[in-house]
Amino acid sequence: MIPPFRAALGAAWGDLPAPVRAVHGGAPERRFAGRAEVIRAPGALAGAALRVGGFPPATNDIGFTLHIAPGQGGEVWRRRFGAHETISVLAWDARQGLRERFGAVTCVLAPRVKDGRLTMEVVRAWAVRALPLPAALTPASAIEVGASGDRYLFDIAATLPGGRALIRYRGWLAPA
Repeated sequence: MIPPFRAALGAAWGDLPAPVRAVHGGAPERRFAGRAEVIRAPGALAGAALRVGGFPPATNDIGFTLHIAPGQGGEVWRRRFGAHETISVLAWDARQGLRERFGAVTCVLAPRVKDGRLTMEVVRAWAVRALPLPAALTPASAIEVGASGDRYLFDIAATLPGGRALIRYRGWLAPA
């Protein structure tokens, strides 16, 4: 199986630095460890949306691990923020593109490589696997990953329609 990001990016895959390629398409099973910061939007509605996706609580600095393994028709990404685990499944389909499922929500991502960095945006989303989310409820994203030396750097943010912040997590990883 070709890793989902490698399939989605095609020839642009080779433009990524080695730490980004290691995370997004290295060995079939891979483990990384580092640190992260998590910023969550206040309020009951934001909290409910984040619980549905299984996102972690807010924290300034926490140990962060990532375990990626084949499964469920793609790759299972297990992110552990301290004791909290967030699981998603990433899969590539030539018809539908790069998809990521967090709990009951599935998003189609548009990955791009620019200046040695991987960026992504959510282009479509579904709830409960089949019901399309109306554009007014589909979160926007600002996802950027890159490298500094041997470290993989990530900065991932989601906003609600209208620009209200929902969640942001950023930090670094290195092979575990």
